[in-house]
Formats: sequence, C-alpha cells, structure tokens
Amino acid sequence: MFAQHLGKGHLGLVRIITTCHIYLFTVPVAVGTALRNNPFAPIVPCHRVVASSCYIGEYLGEWGIRCQMKFDMLGKEGVEFTPDGYLVNRSVIWRG
Repeated sequence: MFAQHLGKGHLGLVRIITTCHIYLFTVPVAVGTALRNNPFAPIVPCHRVVASSCYIGEYLGEWGIRCQMKFDMLGKEGVEFTPDGYLVNRSVIWRG
C-alpha cells in the first residue's frame, strides 16, 4: 500500500494515491475507506494521508479538526497545520 512508503514528516494526498493506483480504478472515497479500515496501523501509517485540499482530512472515522490524535502524531513528526486544519508547509507532500 502506498501509505506504507510515506516517511516521518511526509504526507500523501488522496489525489496522488488515486493517481498512483488508477489502473485499479480507485476513487478518493475508496482510498479513504481503505485507510479508515486499515488493520495494519502503524506499519501502514494512514495518519500521513491528508485530503487533496491539504486539509487534515479523516482519522479513525473522525473528520477535520476533531482529529486531535492525527494532529498530535503529525505534530510529533514536525508537520504543522493551521488552527482550522490546513497544512502550513506544502513542501512535506510526497511527490513520488
């Protein structure tokens, strides 16, 4: 799975994951569902995937700024978000 290759302090966008797996006809909703039901966390670090808009996205079924655990984990990795949940520094986005 793509998320497994995201190193600490780097993020993947749902749009990029969808593009990487286009041959499987994946869509952003399917990617989100797979990450939400990830039985391999933290080996497959689904917390490192954010919405294509650079919004914090979802974690453990919670959406947006209610994702305090995701904010905390990414903060420990040096990834910062605005108070309303948007990525501060886009240079941490994995480009492949």
